[in-house]
Amino acid sequence: MWPRQLCTSNPDVRRIIAEKLAAHQDDVVRSISANDGFGFCECANCKAQDGPDANRFRSGHQMVTNRMHNFALDIATQVKKLNPKGKVGMFAYSFYDGIPDFKIKYPGNMYLSYCYMVYAAKDLAAEKVINDKLLALSATGAKVVGREYWGTHYTMNYPLSHSRKIDRKLKMYAECPLKYENGVSFIKTTDCEVGGFLRRQLVIT
Repeated sequence: MWPRQLCTSNPDVRRIIAEKLAAHQDDVVRSISANDGFGFCECANCKAQDGPDANRFRSGHQMVTNRMHNFALDIATQVKKLNPKGKVGMFAYSFYDGIPDFKIKYPGNMYLSYCYMVYAAKDLAAEKVINDKLLALSATGAKVVGREYWGTHYTMNYPLSHSRKIDRKLKMYAECPLKYENGVSFIKTTDCEVGGFLRRQLVIT
């Protein structure tokens, strides 16, 4: 096991996490997301779960979307059995922000936060790629959070350049036939008046 990440294929690791999450008698969503960065486990069992991800790379590191969703599905299923009110959360982020290659159906207690930057939607084609991922993740049965970094530190001093993208995204959430939740994260709100405005005006559930 690499020191930065857990061995997500280990049955005991999964059991311990599920038991700890299920022990809480409340409706708080608790995260099982990986640590930021790389250093994912390279044991035979974890790598066997990667499938096509073994040939997908970003910034020189292999993608691990399939193993993370395998892990999340098992945890969510165990938690559901132990505590029907328990909620599980996981980022769909960095090296695991793809769509799993295997058919998956979460048991209704899973929250996936798809993390991306509006900065990446440099044109309508790139924006469609992001929207298609959100729709595909929602098809897993998870409640999807669009965790969009509107006006990040790259362009925070020019917030109005993103206003039309924000408008289109909110309309997509509202019109989507599947359940969406909209999450907003601001890194440097002191430089972004629109950030403060949105935080005051939007009700985030």
